[in-house]
Amino acid sequence: MGEHADRFIAAYNKIERYLERLVEKASGGAFHRGFPELVRKASDFSAVVRANELDLREFGELRNAIVHGNTDPGVVIAEPHDEAVMLIERIASELTEPEKVIPRFAKDVVYVKPGETLSRILSLVYRHRYTQFPVYETGRGISGLVTYTGIVNWLAQNYREPSFHSLDVTARELLRFEDPQDNFRVVGQDADVYEVKEVFARNIDRASQKVNAVIVTRDGTRHAPLLGIITPSDIVGVI
Repeated sequence: MGEHADRFIAAYNKIERYLERLVEKASGGAFHRGFPELVRKASDFSAVVRANELDLREFGELRNAIVHGNTDPGVVIAEPHDEAVMLIERIASELTEPEKVIPRFAKDVVYVKPGETLSRILSLVYRHRYTQFPVYETGRGISGLVTYTGIVNWLAQNYREPSFHSLDVTARELLRFEDPQDNFRVVGQDADVYEVKEVFARNIDRASQKVNAVIVTRDGTRHAPLLGIITPSDIVGVI
């Protein structure tokens, strides 16, 4: 086989071995079906597979053309193009070593405590130019995400009230004006960027389930320390 075919088959074999281990570990038994079914099954367990499922299926067909269509070891019937070789090598790398959200999105998360006021939140908006803040308290964890939507909703409902100009409403109270209130997700530091991209993609057309941010904690629970925060604009163009 030529150099391109050799590289293609090496990357294909790497992918196939990884998918077999993934499926066997997840299902608790050996998997003895063909590559298309292996890809389909693996897509149940991996966001990286789901993102590249069509390409993986096409790689299976090309691999069969190279291997099974070649009766003479010295003759290559299908020689992959540069683009195909680079693509399968990239996907093999992403499958076996997917980029993690940490350190990619590690940062000191600017948050507010439940009892802090709108005045404090607006000062943080001015200082950091952020439009959303986790409501977090050590020992109690994340109780919500305050966004400009919740602030505007509160303003619209209370601008006629005598207390409107005091800005003493707390973050805890502002959370009641978020729409939807469940407007964030939490992942652990070992989550990969494909998983986060899926979170936003699944909810992009669902106003009632809109996700404004994905918050990264050490172990993926709301009570663990905050390690980062990811917005839809952060993830665009990453993969």
